[in-house]
Amino acid sequence: MMKKWMLVAALTVAGVAAYAQMSVGMKLNRDTFIQYEPVYAQVTIRNDSGQTLVFGGESALQGQLNFEITDPLGQQLRMELSSPEQNPLRGVILKSGQQESYVVALHKYFKMERVGNYRVNAWVSHSKLKEEYFSKTLTFEVSPGILIWSKNVGLPDFSGELNDSGRKTEERTYELRLLQSNSERSVFLVIRDESMVYALIPLGMALGQEKIRCDVDGFARLHMLVPLSPKIFQYHLITPQGTSEENHIYRTAATVPMLVRDPESGRITVAGGEEITLDTAFEVPEDAPVPEVPEL
Repeated sequence: MMKKWMLVAALTVAGVAAYAQMSVGMKLNRDTFIQYEPVYAQVTIRNDSGQTLVFGGESALQGQLNFEITDPLGQQLRMELSSPEQNPLRGVILKSGQQESYVVALHKYFKMERVGNYRVNAWVSHSKLKEEYFSKTLTFEVSPGILIWSKNVGLPDFSGELNDSGRKTEERTYELRLLQSNSERSVFLVIRDESMVYALIPLGMALGQEKIRCDVDGFARLHMLVPLSPKIFQYHLITPQGTSEENHIYRTAATVPMLVRDPESGRITVAGGEEITLDTAFEVPEDAPVPEVPEL
């Protein structure tokens, strides 16, 4: 009797394995994202159907990679990436036993600006397969981050006309926000107004107690000195539209680099320190150890 039950159990397990003709795995680039940040999913598909699957446009070759997302309010969104410009599997030939990975920008197909926790899974369908095959469900958080600096500015009018018609001056708000994700602390620049976000720019990892130095010039452009190490700084010049106009690296020399603003013209420059270029020479201490050559 025991052997009979063991045989039934073995056949059941074998039946489940044989029935899983496609395996779908998924991972995200992080599990915590700042609001408005791009979200990417890497989907890995393995074909165990015993046949070659062609993802084409004909009815016998139709197959899609799709996603389901549940937002913080519990609303479910099922997006079918079936059009030629959307479906990342279009034109793919997946041989039996073959495994491939594909990266999809989820933020292009789903609105995930609401703060809170999301659930997402991927699923693959094909006209040659009887079932749809799903990945495990993953969870991730969209966070507003911690506001560490903010500046609201009016944009200058270069039309040459006097603004005496009661027209409201266009404004921008620059924000530095800190995102804590596990043990990592990242800083982002957000450029927005009351109705629109113009740019979200990652500035790198927060460095201990070092602070980002910021100031705005007479053209409403943002100047920043971002610490990359205690003695190395990256200078950014960002327009109100989020375009980077200048990007330089400075290091502490006899003095520490700092932003200096002319109170009359509103012009901002970097004073002190030394700009690092391709021709910059770095001194090596005399007692620096000589690297060992490994034995081959």
